[in-house]
Amino acid sequence: TLVGNTEGVYWHGEPGSQSQKVLFSGGYWFDNLSDIVWSDNGESDSVIYTHNKTVASGGVKFFVDHRGRNFTFTGNQFSYMGAPLSVYIEYGAERLSQVFVTGNQFMDAGRGVYVSNQTNSPLPDTLDVKGNTFVGGSRSYSPTIPLANINLYGGGNHISVVGNEISHGVNVSGIRFVGGPLVEHAQPFYNLRVTDNKVYALSGNDGTGTVSAVHFYNMPSNSTMMNAAASPAMPFVEFNAFYSNEGPGITYTKGAYDPLAHIEANHNWWGDPAGPTGPNGDGVVGDVLVDTWLAGLPQYLNLPLVIRY
Repeated sequence: TLVGNTEGVYWHGEPGSQSQKVLFSGGYWFDNLSDIVWSDNGESDSVIYTHNKTVASGGVKFFVDHRGRNFTFTGNQFSYMGAPLSVYIEYGAERLSQVFVTGNQFMDAGRGVYVSNQTNSPLPDTLDVKGNTFVGGSRSYSPTIPLANINLYGGGNHISVVGNEISHGVNVSGIRFVGGPLVEHAQPFYNLRVTDNKVYALSGNDGTGTVSAVHFYNMPSNSTMMNAAASPAMPFVEFNAFYSNEGPGITYTKGAYDPLAHIEANHNWWGDPAGPTGPNGDGVVGDVLVDTWLAGLPQYLNLPLVIRY
């Protein structure tokens, strides 16, 4: 247990080592190269990072090369970050069981959250990004894949991106899902749900084009929506609010191998009562199916509480 820390922490787990429960809580980090670097070649049962405050620092980096069970980031505040990312989670040889990123606040904090499967390892069982606030995110270099405040790379299972508010970012999109590089076979996103999010006032270029509220990039055909019994079994995007963005509400960039046919995006607010094709609507790019839309802002958006310190 590490509580109330003000200095950076580096943890390295050797192969064969095991950590049952690790808690980082109540820390305040200012102007550090990195706040937490967790490099684990062993096995971690539960890692909790909660109610910490980070200002002008290098962010939180977790590299898990063997097996991790539960990773929870909740109630933290990241502001004026000196690094391009606030929370970076990368896993390798084996799976992460559960990752929860909930109720955090990111203010001028680079690109926010990045969860990456870099080695085609088994997919995580559950990945929830819920009830977070992102204001003023930005990028610091020119990438070859789109960048966003919420970055999910390399597939996953039971993925929920719900009730987040993203606004006033520059050169980063709102939410992105990347199955892999366009010229490679992609990892699927199973049981994917994007709902009750509010994304507005984004501008600039995300590295591949004008920013989008949501960008799907190289999604393979076996990606599925949360309700697998539904037909067609497509990832669905509904009851979100996309408005006042410089670019489209949704962009779908298809890959070279066995791409998903289309993205289903009904019952969203696009900034215009006439929908994404209205004069003030945030439109769509690529094969995005929009049959119905909301005539105004949803009244039941599950937006996060503001976290104050």
